[in-house]
Amino acid sequence: MPWPEESPAYLIKLTGEETDRPISLADTTYFLNDFNLLYEFSRLIVDPKHEGYKFSRFSVGRNEHRLSWEDQMRIRSLRQESPISLIVIVAAVPAAAAAIVKVLEVIDRIRNWRVDHQLRQLQLQKLLKDLGVAEPNLSFEPTTPFVKQVRKRRATRYLRDIEEKLASSRIRITDIETGFVQNVRIRQSEFEIEPEDETER
Repeated sequence: MPWPEESPAYLIKLTGEETDRPISLADTTYFLNDFNLLYEFSRLIVDPKHEGYKFSRFSVGRNEHRLSWEDQMRIRSLRQESPISLIVIVAAVPAAAAAIVKVLEVIDRIRNWRVDHQLRQLQLQKLLKDLGVAEPNLSFEPTTPFVKQVRKRRATRYLRDIEEKLASSRIRITDIETGFVQNVRIRQSEFEIEPEDETER
């Protein structure tokens, strides 16, 4: 099912820097793929409509159809300079908000930032408030650790592998932000955003 003509969306803005040498096309490709897998695996865990998905060694495949078109992240902009900048957009639904927060927690660990779960829960509540949702239908409850759902789905090794790949990437993540956009117009493979409707967090 395609996105509606106009619908709300979340933004993820990521900034990175080179590690020990100039970044190659392969370095960027691997990084983008791993970042996308981190989001998609998190989404598969928290989204009730994906409860039937079975994780396997094929889950990391380039041609594996993990998420439907409307659930996938889409690139708004990509700048491979110094610093490197990536902005992606995803349809704003409760499961997307939850997946984004899990991505932020992983990035916290990779960068050795202190993981403040209470702060991340507040961030989740803010993303849901932007969407106008009070009680989302998710595959986990605040009192049920995300890791338990990961184990239940037998996805521990796959999420861990992606986290390790991002941690060893030649692109070092230096900052990550989230935002909310009220109206996104989708026309085939392109989208437009009304500047005045964009709010950053």
